[in-house]
Amino acid sequence: MNTENNESVHLLDYWQILYARKEIVIAVALLMILAGIVITRAMPRVYSATALIQVQRERTDIDVFAPSFRGYDPYFLRTQFEIIRSVPIMEEVVRELNLNEELGRAYGYWERLSTAASFDRTVNLVRSKMLLNIHRDTDLISVTMKFDKPEKPDGEAANMAARTANMVARVFQTWTLRQSREAKEGALGVLEQELEDQNRR
Repeated sequence: MNTENNESVHLLDYWQILYARKEIVIAVALLMILAGIVITRAMPRVYSATALIQVQRERTDIDVFAPSFRGYDPYFLRTQFEIIRSVPIMEEVVRELNLNEELGRAYGYWERLSTAASFDRTVNLVRSKMLLNIHRDTDLISVTMKFDKPEKPDGEAANMAARTANMVARVFQTWTLRQSREAKEGALGVLEQELEDQNRR
């Protein structure tokens, strides 16, 4: 009982102190709110866009009697993750969207670097602006691009983020199809060679 009285006395003391200095408390609160508003307004606006990619391991043959369940394969998804962020994929994205000059001018290195150095800088910039996320227990990888430039009133940075995220997905899809086609053509070539060898015997 005595402890409860002491706690209520302490709380009452704190309240009286705060009430007596209410002007200071209000001023500090307003100052913190104002500082938050100013800092938020001063920060550059960052626009992001996300594209979702479904990746599946190619099956070379179909077993009718095999169970239909496919387990989660973190190694396969991690491999696809690294392929997406690889330099060849990023270089193709930069070429397809002609980002070298656009981002070079926006970030201020276009005039002072050679074309090759500017291209490499743009590829690294696009890679640094990309965030990949593997959705656990799914075949999905999300590609998120975040841009704060070019700063134009028509929302060019938001448009740039959306175009780049979609292009990363498209280039990766094209690369995957090309790899699959080349693998099939290689296997077909080996099979044809084997048939020719068998016919000669």
